Amino acid sequence: MTRKLFSLFVLFLCVHFYQNNVLITKTEHLNTVRPPSNIKVTNISTNSATVSWDPVIGTGHLVKYNIVGIPGSGGSRYTTATSIDLTDLQRCKGYEVTVSNVQAGGGDSNPVFFTTNNFYCLYTPSDNPTHVPDLYISNVAVNAVGLPPMISNSGNSAFTKYFEDPSRKVRLVLGSIGNTISITKAGPSSQSPGYMRVFIDFDGDGSFGNSPSESILFSNGSTDATVTATFSVPSQNPQKPCKLAMRVVSSPSAAILTCASYGEIEDYEVELIDPVNLSLAVDETSKPKEISIYPNPASEILYISGLSSETDYEIFSVSGQKTGAGRTSENSADIRHLAKGIYFIQLKNKENITRLKFIKK
Repeated sequence: MTRKLFSLFVLFLCVHFYQNNVLITKTEHLNTVRPPSNIKVTNISTNSATVSWDPVIGTGHLVKYNIVGIPGSGGSRYTTATSIDLTDLQRCKGYEVTVSNVQAGGGDSNPVFFTTNNFYCLYTPSDNPTHVPDLYISNVAVNAVGLPPMISNSGNSAFTKYFEDPSRKVRLVLGSIGNTISITKAGPSSQSPGYMRVFIDFDGDGSFGNSPSESILFSNGSTDATVTATFSVPSQNPQKPCKLAMRVVSSPSAAILTCASYGEIEDYEVELIDPVNLSLAVDETSKPKEISIYPNPASEILYISGLSSETDYEIFSVSGQKTGAGRTSENSADIRHLAKGIYFIQLKNKENITRLKFIKK
């Protein structure tokens, strides 16, 4: 009898030990299932973007995306990879994207915000796509009323987009008059006269020259090395979340086209500044090496200057509650999901952490 009781006791201990270990193993397994981290959005265009993340334990991932503030405006995509291309986005819209681990207990990642681009046709010479012009743009200088000048020196190329260079951003004050722009040409004198034209997409519709005010310089066969023009800026901001552009076109022909030319094209990002924020904008441009934000207050997009690359950020309310996170896209962060109030944005640039206060209006 004693032997039977001892055997039952041993059996009970074995079963108990087995159940505990199975439960611990399952718990540990679930604890290792985490939502994806280090979410990045790259290759952003007018209607597409690439979302990527670090590998995690799980059977697959569900990528969910919507226009900020409009549930159901996007979609969801399943993949077993660690990146996916979203190809059904809308032009000039702010998006929120999360990536979830479909295995039980994985959960959703923190949301990441990005904005699709406006459509600006590229340099596409139909007959000679490798053409490099003899007569080219060597200097562009914009002197905006009330702001430091933007000066851009460049070499010989067919097409250059300077959107990623904050030192070449063209800042203009809404409603200002008497702004000037000058274009200097370089190359063999035999190529002169040259034809030059400059457009600014003031209405943010993704095209140039739809209204006379968008053509701010037209040099019709000038032999001068430098041509200049004076222009005004509309008083109304188009309130587009995506970036506006200034296009400088140099052509050996009077038939200047904004998207196809045998000369040269340079594109610059344009920021339209409310006169109320003029002093802040002057401060920002005078400290190019420091990390700073503008405009402040801001309503939709918070721009960040002084960054050398895409940077992770977190947003906190004044009470310390985390209200958003993501990765900067073209030196900006989308803040349209925030309620009106005072916030802090925390940026981790390399090994340094910068914390800046801003107002969402």
